[in-house]
Amino acid sequence: VILLPDRVIIHLKSSKTDPFRRGVDIILFRTGDLVCPLRALVDFVRIHPSPSSVSPFFCNQFDQPFARSSFVSRLKHLLVLLGIDPSSYSGHSLRVGAATSAAVAGVPDHLIQVLGRWSSLSYLRYIRVDPSVAVLVPKHYCRY
Repeated sequence: VILLPDRVIIHLKSSKTDPFRRGVDIILFRTGDLVCPLRALVDFVRIHPSPSSVSPFFCNQFDQPFARSSFVSRLKHLLVLLGIDPSSYSGHSLRVGAATSAAVAGVPDHLIQVLGRWSSLSYLRYIRVDPSVAVLVPKHYCRY
């Protein structure tokens, strides 16, 4: 983890989007918003300091890497605590949500692809369009 004033860089040793296992950098920027990824990460490190410099950044109580299944299980538990039905959520939901949020915010397609580390156009399948927005398309984009 490299912490800079305006961003943090988290280096993953490998990822399913890294077929050559060279590692992947995830960059979180300071946004200044109420929910700022950089501030959340700094708070996380303050509350959960890594036992050593070679420990996994996200680890369980036994200092083992946090498994995907553990993450999804914890996510569903937190959703239940919030009174949200967890049956519609999975780890994959986060990719869908990120792509959709970026598209709604007006982020250009090529940047959504880069930020999501997609090597193909498959990310386009993840972008969900609210039906109320889809109804407006003919009015704004079609000339009769």
